[in-house]
Amino acid sequence: MVSFAYRVIRRARRRGITITISMDNDVCVSVPKSVTNEEIEEILAQKQPWIEKTFKEHLKNIRHRKPTSFLAGEKVSFLGDLYTLKWKTDKQPEVYLQGKNLVISLPNNLPSRQKVSMVQKLVYNWYISVADQVIRERLPIYCQKLGVKPNKISIKDMKTRWASCSSLKNLSFCWRIVKAPLQVVDYVIVHELCHIRHLNHSQNFWRLVEKTFPNYQLYKSWLGKNEASFAP
Repeated sequence: MVSFAYRVIRRARRRGITITISMDNDVCVSVPKSVTNEEIEEILAQKQPWIEKTFKEHLKNIRHRKPTSFLAGEKVSFLGDLYTLKWKTDKQPEVYLQGKNLVISLPNNLPSRQKVSMVQKLVYNWYISVADQVIRERLPIYCQKLGVKPNKISIKDMKTRWASCSSLKNLSFCWRIVKAPLQVVDYVIVHELCHIRHLNHSQNFWRLVEKTFPNYQLYKSWLGKNEASFAP
């Protein structure tokens, strides 16, 4: 048996086996229904050196990560650039970019003890909104290149992956991806669109990714090195 806990998700339509490791080191194995527990253990045993290396990288990044406090003056990331949180009071709550600031407008009559929680909610909703906007703007570029069309697009608070593609061609994206540079966002979009053609990580899949996005390995590596810093 392997030395770490893991979850198994079985899907009838899945063709290949996928191992995902979340930023808090939750291991999830997605497999076709026909795969046995013994086969899963064997695959995980083969991948154990890589999994344990990923665990260590995540723990190292977490030790250097400061939790977001949402206080005025704190830095937040959007498309690879850092912006300073700036609080102000106004009639209506609002969030918008102004130069290198992310401005948070709070109601005039809001009690002080409620300000941080209000800012947290406003920033979260802002990220959801801009993630939807950015992804829907970039998708047509690569849909045209690949000759594919997704059925449905959704933005979610995903804990174990950056994005996913279902057998029904429904694409889901984690809102946190828009904290990364635009090239990284594009790579994730291309990755999921290629799954419409190949619902696995076969050689044919990666060849299609490389053909569409030649420098994908650079951005795939960037995600692996920086994902822990994108945790809430």
